[in-house]
Amino acid sequence: MKITPIITHLRARCPSFSGRVAGALELSALLEENAPLMALPAAYVVPTRDDPESVTTNTPYQQPLLEQFDVVLALSTSDERGQAVADRLHDLRSELWRALLGWRPSDLYEPIEYDGGDMLLLNRARVLYRYAFRLESQIGGVRSAGAPPETWHDVAQDGLPGLSGMRAGVDYAVPDGRIEHQLDVKFTTNP
Repeated sequence: MKITPIITHLRARCPSFSGRVAGALELSALLEENAPLMALPAAYVVPTRDDPESVTTNTPYQQPLLEQFDVVLALSTSDERGQAVADRLHDLRSELWRALLGWRPSDLYEPIEYDGGDMLLLNRARVLYRYAFRLESQIGGVRSAGAPPETWHDVAQDGLPGLSGMRAGVDYAVPDGRIEHQLDVKFTTNP
């Protein structure tokens, strides 16, 4: 999944971060003690998982795909227990829900759903809290005209010659293996 549309959407819809929304490729970089963070509060969008289901059909190839991403919130705190920041996390979670739940980053995805959250880091200086989200898409399927291939099936289909006609032999009355009637159909393309 592309995280840039999600980042752009959060920057526009979550005013509490004042535009401080960025991407990260892995959580471990954010968890380091001296990790360079943006001014706080900030949010980081991290792609976390692709979970494919079994193939549903081979003609055309179709496979449901569940994609997951986290929004990691970084907040400053003055107490080690985090009591002062707990209500702030609740408010920011509500802001994330308003921005993301039910939104579709593109027509290729089903609406985003919430998948839970948990504490990643709490110390005297900062809190990192992870909110997980998921959305469903599909690998392959019926392509619209001009769409690029997604699977080997699409590539192979694109390599076939165009259908210019067909011939059908009809064995009627008594099925004896003799063709009594021949049907030829020629297709023409409109300019």
